[in-house]
Amino acid sequence: MEECGLQEATLWKFEERQDLAKAFLDTNLAKDEKMAENALKAIVPGAWHSPEHYYELRKLLEHDGYETVSQRNPSCYSGTPNAESAAKDTAFIRNQVLMPLLDAGKTVVLAMHAYGGLPGAAAAKGLSEAERRAAGQPGGILGLIFINALLAHEGQSLLSILPGQVFDPWVIQRVRILLATPLGVNSGLTSHIMKE
Repeated sequence: MEECGLQEATLWKFEERQDLAKAFLDTNLAKDEKMAENALKAIVPGAWHSPEHYYELRKLLEHDGYETVSQRNPSCYSGTPNAESAAKDTAFIRNQVLMPLLDAGKTVVLAMHAYGGLPGAAAAKGLSEAERRAAGQPGGILGLIFINALLAHEGQSLLSILPGQVFDPWVIQRVRILLATPLGVNSGLTSHIMKE
């Protein structure tokens, strides 16, 4: 549970956040209600989160019969941080998570948490169900859900979308890479989400 730096106590209590689960179940994401009901729910974790941090949400969805998938981003506490980047996370999400599902004919609702919004949205580009159908390809993404996530326009950097274009003190800046550490993060990113 601590592989990406968070203690079990910081797991979100999604049983109390039914609004988030309902967003996944919203059949208005597709004109074909049956397609939306059968859509796989994919979750892109935040910067130092692993799929285990979304256990409660996945349990709720799977209890209601929805298939879910979530994989750890390569940059999450990598043993080779100098080799990691948002571009590498984007390629991983697209090629290792999304494309196998879509090529198998699955429709997907993609949820992205925190940092996951940047590589997740970039990975989803051009993969909508309508775009793939028009190209004669199976599957496709029906909708994107951003959970307390970073959202940028194409071409914007992480720094350019932050308030005042200044990194928080817990971000370690290096010449070629940027690392976010979990030190002090609960006071800044998720404390407003869960108060227990």
